[in-house]
Amino acid sequence: THGNQWAWGYGYALGATWKFLPQWTAGASLISETVFSKLDGYEDDLLAVSQGRLNLPMRFGFGLAYQPNEKLKLGFDVQRINWQDADGFGKDTAFNWNNQTVYRVGVDYQVNDVASIRMGYSHANRFLNHEYANANIYTNAIAHKALTFGYGHRFAFGDLNLAYEYDFATAENGTGQSYGSNLKNRNNTLTLGFSKAF
Repeated sequence: THGNQWAWGYGYALGATWKFLPQWTAGASLISETVFSKLDGYEDDLLAVSQGRLNLPMRFGFGLAYQPNEKLKLGFDVQRINWQDADGFGKDTAFNWNNQTVYRVGVDYQVNDVASIRMGYSHANRFLNHEYANANIYTNAIAHKALTFGYGHRFAFGDLNLAYEYDFATAENGTGQSYGSNLKNRNNTLTLGFSKAF
């Protein structure tokens, strides 16, 4: 490794929603590849092919939301993640991840005027190329199924959101040049957020 490294990046995101029926809303989004500056030192080894850059991939998706009453919302969306075209993660690089299609469902229930509870499930195809498993010891992100629980609280000054994500244990065994590099992990993630509408 090369110690702690920092990079700056740029990209853009576009999105739109359409309430085409009183209880139904459709949405679509496009997020460009986020291009980062190089991580010093890595251009000489792990990220040599991408000149030390590790970019976030371009993503696009669409979704539907159904609200049968004032308290309950149900949602479904599909997202495509183009790992193969992202410098650092893509083809001919150390990671060489496959593109992914992610399917997600979720429910939001409004308990009272200020509190909501949420639950969601995400399932995607596996992105790891087994011949490149040896490099993925650095990523700690091989899971492709996740369950999420959340809580939202509305204050006069804004909304506070708390979420817990459990990524199901996943194992990947290397082949070819990565034979013997067997990976397994299980992730737990806590997220705390604040939002304010204007």
